[in-house]
Amino acid sequence: MDQDGLFHRYGGIKKYLAELWEYFWLTEHRAVQVLVAIVSILVSIGIGVTYADMPFISIFQLMFWILTVLVCFAMLYPSKGPALLRFDRRSMALVALVAVSFFLRVVNLQNFPPGLHLDETGTIDFSLRHAFNPLVPEATINPLRTGLDSQPVFYAYIVRLSVTLFGFTTVGARISSVIAGALAVLAVFFMVNELAGSRVAWLTSILMAVYHYHIHWSRIALNNIWVTLFLPLALGFFLFGWRKGWSGGAVLAGLCLGLTAYFYAGGYILIFLMLIIIWRTWKQADNHISLGVYIGKMFVFALVIAAPLIVYALSFPDQFFDRSRIIYGWKPLAIEVTVGDPNAYWEYFKYQFTHSFGGYNYYPDSAGFYAPHIPFLIGVASILFPLGIAWSIYKKQYFPVLWILIVTVLGGFMVVAPPGTSHFIAVVPVICWMVATPLNWLIETRRPVWAYILLASIIALDLYFYFVVYAAHPSRDLILPFPQIAPYKY
Repeated sequence: MDQDGLFHRYGGIKKYLAELWEYFWLTEHRAVQVLVAIVSILVSIGIGVTYADMPFISIFQLMFWILTVLVCFAMLYPSKGPALLRFDRRSMALVALVAVSFFLRVVNLQNFPPGLHLDETGTIDFSLRHAFNPLVPEATINPLRTGLDSQPVFYAYIVRLSVTLFGFTTVGARISSVIAGALAVLAVFFMVNELAGSRVAWLTSILMAVYHYHIHWSRIALNNIWVTLFLPLALGFFLFGWRKGWSGGAVLAGLCLGLTAYFYAGGYILIFLMLIIIWRTWKQADNHISLGVYIGKMFVFALVIAAPLIVYALSFPDQFFDRSRIIYGWKPLAIEVTVGDPNAYWEYFKYQFTHSFGGYNYYPDSAGFYAPHIPFLIGVASILFPLGIAWSIYKKQYFPVLWILIVTVLGGFMVVAPPGTSHFIAVVPVICWMVATPLNWLIETRRPVWAYILLASIIALDLYFYFVVYAAHPSRDLILPFPQIAPYKY
């Protein structure tokens, strides 16, 4: 596109939208898709309006929403497309990497961490009491709104299913996080392969498989870790589908984008990341009508999934945003507790800035969920990370840098007590990507031996720290037993 305007070749935005609208009705099949999508959105919004003020609903009301999502998916998803999985050497190697990732996250899960965090206990207690409780067969907690600590209720159903399948134990509650964490390694490979190539994708996914930070959060029964699965999947599906000329990528990206709304709020940065990717793709694309349809499919399906929660947020903003107000850092009490004077904004600015951006290499994690007494990165990885950022800026590959900046500002600078790993969880994939970038450069410049030595040292140090050093002195907040809730048998 030239500099006269984004829609110059179409004669302006109005003409572009008019051509896009005409394109929707060119064939009977496409017209049916548009009508089904519109009806699905309206039905999903109607479900949100009807049940937003109802803490409990029946299973039939829940199934109505699920049916709406499935019908829309069936109509938008193409019948033919490229194979997402192939039985070749690369696929087998990825399966092996996921298996290793799963093992590192599940080994000795019952005893390490030694107990549950207070938030884990509350989440499990809430899930068992309210999601399909046998004592209340006629109603179940409404998953299309927020509940405990303003967290989306949807995750309670994952915990409920997890303990039903794997036992009413610490392992049973945490195993869903283990699975999400292991699959996130595959998702990151998928995304980075589209953005930076196969070799960087391999290095990134290997680093994430052994990254102590990601391993730990994969062993905690909270919804944070799911962010590291949905973010790269959404971006990867969007890019893969557009590159292949396959609209199924947009639908699957919309699925991940919509589901992100029902997990940890830190995952909402996906909206910013997706807009950046869309802008980048738009600049490179020749057929903007097709791209507009592709983008529309993604957002339409995401809206069908997320509409009830959006309606709830608009109807009850105090409840929905309550957690955000609690952790918001720029208020007099937080400033006074941090620097001693509620009006010392400049001192507080310096503290927030240094501790947020310094959390990667210098300041230790401040959250009791992990509390490893080290920054996010240690050893060789701590050195390679800023080099990766510098190299990305030099090569004008700004996307990962913007990703880091957004998370650091929203998850650190703007909230109390940075740096907390719980608030920085969305940056894990790009941390590993930036550490992998200098290793890739060494391989490209015919220094593979050094790259593999550095990679091996990172793997060894991360695993030694987590399973030896940290295991001997875990967080004192991880001590609570599995909650005993009637009428369940343990």
